[in-house]
Amino acid sequence: MTAQNTAASKCMNCNTPISGNYCSHCGQKHIVGELTVGFFINTFIDALTNTDTRIFRTFKDLFIRPGHVAKLYASGKRKQYVNPLRLCFVIIGLYLAFLALTGGIATLNEYALHQQQAGISEFAKVWQEIYINHRILIYLGALPFAALVVRFSFYKSDYNYISTLIMLLYSSALYCLYGIVMVSVFKLFSLDYFSEYRRLVESAIGLTVFYQSAKVFYGWSWLKGLILVPWIFLSLFFSAYLAAFLITSAITLF
Repeated sequence: MTAQNTAASKCMNCNTPISGNYCSHCGQKHIVGELTVGFFINTFIDALTNTDTRIFRTFKDLFIRPGHVAKLYASGKRKQYVNPLRLCFVIIGLYLAFLALTGGIATLNEYALHQQQAGISEFAKVWQEIYINHRILIYLGALPFAALVVRFSFYKSDYNYISTLIMLLYSSALYCLYGIVMVSVFKLFSLDYFSEYRRLVESAIGLTVFYQSAKVFYGWSWLKGLILVPWIFLSLFFSAYLAAFLITSAITLF
C-alpha cells in the first residue's frame, strides 16, 4: 500500500476508522486518491484468481459429479462453490440470451397466430404462449414448489426442504448448461429447434441430469434411482404447469 493510501484513517465508503487494506465494517478496499489503470488491472486479476475460481470449480464438479456439489454444499462445505440460487439465475440468463441470439425463441405474435389458426380457446392460447415462450423462467419459479413435493415424498431422508431445493437448483443449472450445448449443436447442423426430436433430446437430458444428481445426493442405488427419479421430474413438470396455469388465470381474469 502506498503512502497516499495510508494517509486517510477512515473508510471512504462508510466512514469507519480503519487500519490496513480493507474496511472491517463494509469490506471495501482502502484506496485514497484517483483511480488508476493499475487498480482496474489488479481488480481484474483478483476476480480471476478468487471469484472465478469458484465458478470454474462449480462448473467442473457439476459436469463430472452431478449431485456431489449439492451434497457438499448442504453439508456445510459452501465456500468452494457458487451459491446455487445465484448460479441458477446466471446460467438461466445465459441460456435465455443464447436462445434469443440463435433464434431459438419463437415470438409471441407468431405463436399466437398459429394457435388462433388451430382454433383453441383463448385461455389455452394464453397458457401455451406463456409456457412455450417463458418455460425456463416458469421452471425456475416452480422449483420451490417442486422442492416441497420432493421433500415430503422422501421425508425419511436426512435432508430438509432447503437442502432439497439446493439439489434442484444445482440440477437445473446443469440442465441449462447442457441446454446451451444442445442449442449450439442444433444451430451448427441447421436442425429444427422446434421439432419433436429436440423435445425428446431435451427430455432425455433432463432425466439423465436429475437421475445422476438425485442418485448421488440421496445415495441411492442405480435401480432405486431409476424408480424414484421420474417422480422428481414429474414433480417439477407438475409445478411448472401449475405455475403457468395460475399466471394464465390472473392474466385472463384481470
